[in-house]
Amino acid sequence: MSFSRSVVKMSAGWKNIKYRQDMPPPGGYGAVPYKRNLPVRGLGGFTLFGLGIGLSAIGVKMLWERKVLEQFTNQESHQAELVYYPLLQAEKDRTELRLHKEKIESEALNIVGTGFDPTYEPGIGNVYHTPMYEPALMESLSPFWQSIKLWYQPPNIEKLGP
Repeated sequence: MSFSRSVVKMSAGWKNIKYRQDMPPPGGYGAVPYKRNLPVRGLGGFTLFGLGIGLSAIGVKMLWERKVLEQFTNQESHQAELVYYPLLQAEKDRTELRLHKEKIESEALNIVGTGFDPTYEPGIGNVYHTPMYEPALMESLSPFWQSIKLWYQPPNIEKLGP
């Protein structure tokens, strides 16, 4: 039995069944309510955008104020360093002088005192061929320090008359 004959036999049996197909009512079905009637939640797009811009502006303002405060603090600490600089320079000079004296005494004790080199003069030799004392840091830095130095020096005014 072939395939086509079996299909014909099966379809012949369906004709005996009383079958009625569902059809739409006359005039069609009513409208399907497909829209979701949900309440609006949260803020709108423009409101959120405005809030973002506003918060960014507040953040920039706070950063600007912090920057101004930090500049003021740095300027104040710099001025404090300028005030204490002569004291620190004097303390450094005292320390260098004390170390230099200790070095001379040590040379006198170790080289001359032991008889290793009786002609050696302590404190005279400089193996680095550089000046013993360097100019103060203030004088060697920048034109700003030169102007500070000139500001605090007494003026060179020639006296007229006797």
